[in-house]
Amino acid sequence: MTKGLRFGLATAAFAAVVGTALIAEAQSPQIAARQDGMKQQGAQMRVLTPMMRGEQPYNMAAAKQAAGVLVASAKNIPGAFGPGTEGGNALPAIWTSKADFDSKAKALEDAAMRLAAANDEAAFKAAFPAVGAACGGCHQPYRKPQS
Repeated sequence: MTKGLRFGLATAAFAAVVGTALIAEAQSPQIAARQDGMKQQGAQMRVLTPMMRGEQPYNMAAAKQAAGVLVASAKNIPGAFGPGTEGGNALPAIWTSKADFDSKAKALEDAAMRLAAANDEAAFKAAFPAVGAACGGCHQPYRKPQS
């Protein structure tokens, strides 16, 4: 085999691997939608956390709106991690421990529902830690560590 032919085959193989990786990365609108949903949850937590910490005044309307978004998005979590949607920031353990993963999503939904039902600052501050714990309860075993 000539040097030029070997180089050409190596280049073609490299292009195939890179092309496959790019297609795999871009192939799943479900992964992109799931990541957008998680970013939306993060945005709601950035609304709620300063109120919890006393860095911003408690605003019941804003808290209820953010908690409502958390409830709605938590309901969508199990379906967002269906078969064939592996990838993104999700660890494979989601699909090998789906019942546990789904129960953690339900715990987030329940905690967010309690937060949404809070009718004053004291109830909000009592309910909020469970939401954060539910988020962390899922991130620790099921999300790739963030750099």
